[in-house]
Amino acid sequence: MVDMLDIPEETLRAADREDMLGHVLSYPQQLDAALQQTFEGSLPRAPQRVLVVGMGGSAISGDYLAAWADEEGKAPVLVSRAYELPRWVDKDTLVLAVSYSGNTEETLAAFAQARKQGAMLAAVSTGARLEQLAKSYGAPFARISGAKMMPRAALPANFGTCAALLDHLGVLPTRRALERTVRTLRESVVEVAPDVPAAKNEAKRIALALQESVAAVYASGVLAPAARRFANQLNENGKVLSWWGVMPEMNHNELVGWDGDVDLDRFTAVFLRHAGEHEQAKARFAFTGRLIQEKGGRVVQIDSRGETLPERLLTSSLAGDAVSVYLAALRSVDPTPVDVIVELKRRVGETGFAASIK
Repeated sequence: MVDMLDIPEETLRAADREDMLGHVLSYPQQLDAALQQTFEGSLPRAPQRVLVVGMGGSAISGDYLAAWADEEGKAPVLVSRAYELPRWVDKDTLVLAVSYSGNTEETLAAFAQARKQGAMLAAVSTGARLEQLAKSYGAPFARISGAKMMPRAALPANFGTCAALLDHLGVLPTRRALERTVRTLRESVVEVAPDVPAAKNEAKRIALALQESVAAVYASGVLAPAARRFANQLNENGKVLSWWGVMPEMNHNELVGWDGDVDLDRFTAVFLRHAGEHEQAKARFAFTGRLIQEKGGRVVQIDSRGETLPERLLTSSLAGDAVSVYLAALRSVDPTPVDVIVELKRRVGETGFAASIK
């Protein structure tokens, strides 16, 4: 464990051997590239609902789309992280399969089942099996462009491609807000760059605060998916345990744990805040923060930027991603490899299930 008041670039380079931070700093370029694409295909009718099927770093794009659709969409967007589909999926449902690698077996299975249930279909990936299935089903397909990277590092490319495809299909108007988000991200990445000292670098300061601590990430309303993303990035990049929760729901359960635990100096609450919070959510954050600190825990806060929902989601995620990489550097671990997941996939793949999906 590194004990310091800053995170020198040499400390980062020694740990981040595959340049995960470089991918984080490419947020605006990834999103801009997604907006430069053209799409083909159409839907036979307007869907009454959209179900995004995916896992991990691909599924989180569905969560962001769901939050956006709740604010501005004509049809609700839901997310499924499973092999099976809900029974209600039918001809009036658009099933959007999202897999960065194109080989995620849960997503392939759900996509094949969606066809059997008569749903409208579309898919997003870098190619591989999902592209093959989409073409064989006659479904609109959008390719995620850019250099290959770990799926979790490609959030802006993944989310931007999905959003632009839904715009093309007439489901959710996204382009103008995404173009604005690119500009906001270009301003934001400068502030979390490795040459910016911790005194002026929020991501470094929070990473330093999370040393030897377990983080619980909380958000309200539209930023709830960003809290999930932040905790997941701490898990995968930082190689540390973390969990996430939603305000006000956490006030009805987890709050009691914060009040009753006798060893809270092990924990830090990370609050993701945004300008559009409900007034009662603000009061709940204030009460919860005071309680945690009075009980010996710590509280840090990240404020999202921008006026549109994608700006707020992606600036929060940019900050969280950078924190996770800097925390990995402080722990002298490479943020990129996820060896246990690779081993799990190898073991599960021995069943031959994925190859049987048609």
